[in-house]
Amino acid sequence: SENNNNPYKDKIMTFKWTGFEISDDVFSFYRINTAKNWEDFKSALKDFCVPAQNFTYADIYGNIGYHAAGRIPIRKTNNNNNYLFPAEDELEWTGFIDFEKMPNLYNPKEGFIVTANTDPFDWLKDEKEKFYISYLWESSSRFSRINEFLRSRSKFDIDDIRMLQNNYESPYARNISSYIPKAFGESGSSDLNTNWCIERFRIWNGEMNPDESIGSVYNAFLVYLIKNTFLDELGEDVFNDFLIVQNMPYRSLELIMKQNENKWFDNVNTSKTES
Repeated sequence: SENNNNPYKDKIMTFKWTGFEISDDVFSFYRINTAKNWEDFKSALKDFCVPAQNFTYADIYGNIGYHAAGRIPIRKTNNNNNYLFPAEDELEWTGFIDFEKMPNLYNPKEGFIVTANTDPFDWLKDEKEKFYISYLWESSSRFSRINEFLRSRSKFDIDDIRMLQNNYESPYARNISSYIPKAFGESGSSDLNTNWCIERFRIWNGEMNPDESIGSVYNAFLVYLIKNTFLDELGEDVFNDFLIVQNMPYRSLELIMKQNENKWFDNVNTSKTES
C-alpha cells in the first residue's frame, strides 16, 4: 500500500501450514480401513494431519460415532477472528490441540449424528473446551433440514432417504424470506405482484420446488439483498472477493438480519440512515 499510515507497509507476510508438518496420512487411512472397532478408528485418526475434517463411524453392532481430526494449531492469542496480520507474534503456534479435545461424539441418545460442514460446537451437546478451529463453516441449513427430517419419525426405509436426498426445502431460505412479510406489515403492498409474493412468503416453507415460482423470486431477492447490503461499504473489488466463498455472505447476512439497525443496512451513498 502507498498509504504511509499503513503499519504493515514494509512487513513481509508469511504463512505457516499444517501440510508442511511431518505426517503419514496414507497410513492413517489404511488404519481407518482396517479398524475393527471405535477405539481402532479413533487411534487411526490421531495420525491424520491435513486437511482437518469430520469423520463419522458406524459398525455392525449398531454403534455410531463422530470425531474431528487433523492438526489444529493453538496460538498465543485467544482472539477468535482473522483480523490480525498473519506475521503478528500473537498468531505464532504454541502447539496443536490434543486429539481427545477435538469435537467428538459416540452413541448419542438421539440415535443419530448429523454433520454437514457445520461448526460442531454449535450442535455438540457436551460441554467441551471450545478451541478456535475455523471460521469457514457452511450455513447450518443442510444440517437443520437433515436434523428436522430424522427427528420426524423413528424408522426410515430407502424411499424415505431418497426423499431426503431429493428434498428442495431450505431452512435458510425460510428464515431469510420471513423478513419480507415483516417488513411490509399486515397491510402488505399496493402493487399486486409484490403483494402476491408477500402472501406466499407468509406461508412458504423454503421449498425450492421447480414447479413453483416463489423459489425464483426468493433467489432473485437474495442476490439483491446481499448486493444492496454489502456493496456500498466494500466497493466492487472487495465485494467480489467476499462472494467467492459463498458461506461468508450467507452467514454474515443471517447474523445481521436479526439487527434492524445494523450499520451494514445503511447505504453510505445517501444522506439518510437506512435500516
